Parts: sequence; structure tokens; C-alpha cells
Amino acid sequence: LKVGKDELLPLDHMPADEFKAFLKERPLRLHFSSSAPLYEVFAEEGVGKLGMAFHGLPPGVLAVKAVADGLFGSQYGVQPDDLLLQVGKDELIVLDDMPAEMFKGFLKDRPLRMLFQRDEDD
Repeated sequence: LKVGKDELLPLDHMPADEFKAFLKERPLRLHFSSSAPLYEVFAEEGVGKLGMAFHGLPPGVLAVKAVADGLFGSQYGVQPDDLLLQVGKDELIVLDDMPAEMFKGFLKDRPLRMLFQRDEDD
């Protein structure tokens, strides 16, 4: 876990008083880490609909709401509740700071790379 206002700082060895002070500040940014596995999918030129619906829009990580049978997402193993962390054409871009309109544009782009995280406890 990392916490901060303008700069994210690791919590390792942070005094409790300092952490409590961060929790009172606004805006507050928190970054959680997980050991859940990551996987990347790549939609090449010519791929049509991705067949995935998400809960909401960026900024922020998006959970997969639904995956349509027979379309790209299901063919590459994307499952509901997987988390979309990053997207991009050449380089992956973190969704935390991505405007919604930019994300919508990426969903139409090909080639398209997407980095997901799956919680194996589900």
C-alpha cells in the first residue's frame, strides 16, 4: 500500500502518526498492491468488437462487468470481475490518470494491448 497527496509514499516503516495525518488530507491517493496474477491480451488489426463491458469509466481501474460469448474477450479468457489496469497501442498506459474519452478511443483502436489482473480467490 502506498499513500500520499501529491506523491505516493510506501507505508513500510511509516510512523502511525504520519499515516493518520495522510488519511485526513484531501485529495488523498491510495495505491494498493496485490499478488493476484496479471495477464495481457492483444487485439490485432482486423479484430472487431472486444465483447467486454466494464463497470464505469476511467480514471481508475475498471472491473469487467460482462464478456460476450464468441467474441474477442471470451476467446482470450477474460472473465467477469477481472480488473483492467492498463491499455495502449504501443505502450501500456495506467487507467488511474486516463480521461474517459481517451479510454473510449482506445477501445476502438487496433492493435490494442490490455493488461488485466485476476483474483484467484473468486
